[in-house]
Amino acid sequence: MLQLPMTIKDITVNVTINFNNIMVEKDKLDSRTIGLEESDVIVDRTNIKSLRNDEYYNKNPEALTAIIRKNINYSNRGVTNIKVTTKKYKDSDFYDVYYLPLPPFTTNPITDYIYGSLLNSIRLSTPDLDKKINLDLHKIGFDNLISKEFLNHILTLKNNFLDPYLLEDQIRKDGYGSQLDVLNFFNTLNYEINNDDFIVTSEIDDVINFLSKDSKEGRKLVNYKNMALSNYESYLALGTFNNLLYNRPLTWPSLSLEQQKTLRLKLDSKRNVA
Repeated sequence: MLQLPMTIKDITVNVTINFNNIMVEKDKLDSRTIGLEESDVIVDRTNIKSLRNDEYYNKNPEALTAIIRKNINYSNRGVTNIKVTTKKYKDSDFYDVYYLPLPPFTTNPITDYIYGSLLNSIRLSTPDLDKKINLDLHKIGFDNLISKEFLNHILTLKNNFLDPYLLEDQIRKDGYGSQLDVLNFFNTLNYEINNDDFIVTSEIDDVINFLSKDSKEGRKLVNYKNMALSNYESYLALGTFNNLLYNRPLTWPSLSLEQQKTLRLKLDSKRNVA
């Protein structure tokens, strides 16, 4: 699964991102006799076997999306998903099979990266141990795409096109179709915040100071903190775009009442210590 770290004032959360409406078949036997093994990707009846032993696709998720798209006949309405197998359970010949949505028809570097990363997080995980990948939106070019200049342009258009469909059409005519594709893709995904996915931000600073910023672990935490700060700015920009276009905020989850209570206790404890 993908994790989107975000720092929101006094807290840092790891928002879990995944596909919506996933179907999973548990404990399937490794069927090498029919050419289906662990970490496979099957599009319709085509098994993309070249992915299995090629490290390139593990480290280049956008290339993974591209080769999957190349093997899809989008005009075939009977093909609505692809099959992805996990690694095998430990000391076992069984794996899980995931039925996942097709990648977007239009090539886009950001959506292709995220789609491929989601696939890799499943394909390269054992069923009892999820492979978590941190998503750095700045690193994949999000800030350049959903920039202040772009949002100002959308605001200007908004004053001239009250109908969202006409506004969306004009945005594409103005050459900003990639931004629309990114927003619409994000709106198809599932977002969750679990009880162990949030922490008081000052606790990260305490650990960094303890480890030293020059140590390997310290640098890793500093990078994580900077990523979380940047990701929240990107989230706000995406939310602004969504609000301008569809007149509603993003439907990402917020902390539950129980989580908010736990967080308040943590914050009060930190303030009392200070």
